[in-house]
Amino acid sequence: MRKYKVYYEGERNMNLKMKKWKLAGIILSGCICLLLPKITTSAETINQTEMVYEINEAYQGVYTEEDIKSSVKTELKSYKASDEETIPYFATYEDVVAYVKTCLLSRKQEINFTIPDSIWFANIVATIEKDIVRESADISCKEGDYLKSNIVGWKYHAEVDYENATITNYINYIYTSTAEQEDQVDAMIPQVLESLSLSGKTDYEKIKIIHDYIVNHITYTQNNDYECHSTYAALIKGEAVCQGYASLFYRLCREAGIECRYINGIAFEPHAWNIVKLEGKWYNVDCTWDDRDNGEIYYDFFLKSEEDFWGHERYSQFSSDEFMTQYPMADISYETYVVKELEENNLSMTFNSIDDKEISATAEDTVKILFFYDNDNGRCAKQLKDYASCDWIKDYEFVAIDGKRNDKETVKVFMNTYGLNNLTFCYDESENTLNTMKSYCEMASIEYSEFFPYIVMIDSGNKVRQVVSGYYTVEELKTALDKLKKKEQIPTNPVEPEKPEEPKPVEPVEPIVPVAPVNPQPSPTDHPFTDVPTSGWKAEAVSYVYHNAIMNGISGTTLFEPDNTLTRGMFATILYRIAGSPAMTYEARFTDVPDGKWFSNAIIWAADEGIVNGFGDGTYGVNTDITREQVIKMIGVFASKMGNSVSSSNDLSSFEDMDSVSQWARGYVGWAVDNGIISGRPTENGGYRVDPKGTATRAECAKMVSKYLEAYK
Repeated sequence: MRKYKVYYEGERNMNLKMKKWKLAGIILSGCICLLLPKITTSAETINQTEMVYEINEAYQGVYTEEDIKSSVKTELKSYKASDEETIPYFATYEDVVAYVKTCLLSRKQEINFTIPDSIWFANIVATIEKDIVRESADISCKEGDYLKSNIVGWKYHAEVDYENATITNYINYIYTSTAEQEDQVDAMIPQVLESLSLSGKTDYEKIKIIHDYIVNHITYTQNNDYECHSTYAALIKGEAVCQGYASLFYRLCREAGIECRYINGIAFEPHAWNIVKLEGKWYNVDCTWDDRDNGEIYYDFFLKSEEDFWGHERYSQFSSDEFMTQYPMADISYETYVVKELEENNLSMTFNSIDDKEISATAEDTVKILFFYDNDNGRCAKQLKDYASCDWIKDYEFVAIDGKRNDKETVKVFMNTYGLNNLTFCYDESENTLNTMKSYCEMASIEYSEFFPYIVMIDSGNKVRQVVSGYYTVEELKTALDKLKKKEQIPTNPVEPEKPEEPKPVEPVEPIVPVAPVNPQPSPTDHPFTDVPTSGWKAEAVSYVYHNAIMNGISGTTLFEPDNTLTRGMFATILYRIAGSPAMTYEARFTDVPDGKWFSNAIIWAADEGIVNGFGDGTYGVNTDITREQVIKMIGVFASKMGNSVSSSNDLSSFEDMDSVSQWARGYVGWAVDNGIISGRPTENGGYRVDPKGTATRAECAKMVSKYLEAYK
């Protein structure tokens, strides 16, 4: 709560009544801390306070006292000599709280009441507000945190009647929504919950479904009016800021029977998010930061522990010992998993078992599962216990590998403590195991962190087929293994249906439609991203595209996510920016490219220029991960539109997988190799591969774009 100093005006009459109320005046002055009204010779017995402006703690730093002043009438108003309104009188503080609460729930703007001076104290309205929005599990889902999130602030003044020893309070409240808008929210909530089909779902599934609905349903707005913070804006209009995301998440969770809280704090700026109770522990959820405005749902801030919930700092009332005791946060994040499917040659590594045997990572004749764990991680222990209890686990070669460099005895204690004697355990006090685990993560483009476990599945032909980071249930592991079994039964060279190939490129003699290229400038090897190295090719490429406003980081974060994939819609947008973002008239070319989206102009422009084609089903594939050969082809066509020659030697003999390059892409790949735009991915034997059908990462796209611009600037 932001506090503002209270000043008092008015005069107390110097008649015999002053003696009668002298003691009361002394007590009152003590309550209001030196704010005793001045003395006058007036016969008037009414004292009026100056206006006081308060901002709800949920909007600290968002609005100011001047914002509140400009939103409500500021003149003093006395009802003493008027019968226009009957002002209710309450003898107890509890009655006042109940009355004001009823008014707030109905979004009444002007609330007036009279009380005896015996229950009046400084900042009484602020105290009333705190008691009204006090959260507990037994209140309705429209009270507590929900009500607090929809109150912006208030204007307050009082009139002291010394003759009758009463104080009349006048309050003007400012809300994010009106009573009529809340009625619409109340009508819509049951429909949304019914559409989400939450009946019979686990609490985890309910929370995830609600999270996904909010991320998909709301678009973050740059408006800063009161309404944009409301549940109404989030639910009915589909456009809101963080307070709207958080209040809607709270309301839906509470309606679905999930305990939830609305949290305020700082996340680079004033921010709101939630904590939610799952399996007896509380976890952080930030739907706003999981919404990246690119059509995808992220879980980077979903069911996170305090340690993993980076960038968020709670206000003191939400981080006090009392609060944390009442709402104990989970020690570890409630993760399901990040899974990557692939088909890569396995690493040639060995591990030391606690039986002093050498265990190879190589799989022979059966599927092998490598489970890298942390013995201090309760989630790892639970997973291993669940796996060990399954009869089908003996059909596979399951190896549990300590990933924290513990000695043999420590690993033995862990195994015996959890009754895991039917599993093979390995240890390594050196860095070899840790480096092996990192190598598997790199192979699968999974960013390594201290978040265990990591699971590697290797087929009977010694190919790495799946790498998993995080919590993987028995059911999920069994499903993955059954799927792997089916794959192994498929013929060696199956014919799999693919999207129609894009036509073989024909190099135009001159640009069909000229576009205005930018003139990128050399940039220093520096950038603001915490997940990009400070040196090396990634740093150079990311710095180039960042300083030339070609690619940005992840909105609301300090991340670039260099190893994440890029979609076809994103890459069309990158080329569109390089071309100067020319004005476009929308045309309904593709069924998945509607008007008014962030990618619409870019894709229509790219199609008009002949840089991109759609698929045979009429779609463009906005959210489809772009492949490396598609990136090269699009850059090549763009280059030809710029008047650059894309002639090629077509010599791809230096790449081990040259035959896997599509015919329509070979000319462009050769041109890119000739001009240093692509150099290939390294292989284990020291060679390189084009990996044409592999998905391109954000860092790789940044490098290819920057190399092209440097070659033809």
